Amino acid sequence: MRLFIACSLALALGACSKADEVTPPAALLDREWFNTFQKTEAQYDVYTPTNSAVGWRYEGIRLNTDGTFLEHGLGPADAPETRPGTWEAAGSNTYRIQFTDAQRTGFVLEVKSVEDGRLVARRQ
Repeated sequence: MRLFIACSLALALGACSKADEVTPPAALLDREWFNTFQKTEAQYDVYTPTNSAVGWRYEGIRLNTDGTFLEHGLGPADAPETRPGTWEAAGSNTYRIQFTDAQRTGFVLEVKSVEDGRLVARRQ
């Protein structure tokens, strides 16, 4: 009986590994993504690596492989500002964003698809 319990415990612990962790697509990481302000039929935002937004609409994100996150947007005086934070995988294609500034509310980013030059995602 002890042998059975020991083997069961070893199997259970061996089943938990880093390979089971959710790994984001490489195309998502370490690059700037700017909101095009176009919505898909399912109400996802479309992002591209090029900021083509007019001056009064400016929004972008960046998830880095080291777990850091940057949000780009307009500040109180309409000047561009960067808001740092962190991200972590919250599930398949879902990432939890927390800002360094505790007064700024974090969010969950749901990624529908990411290809070279196009990210389709939405905040939850």
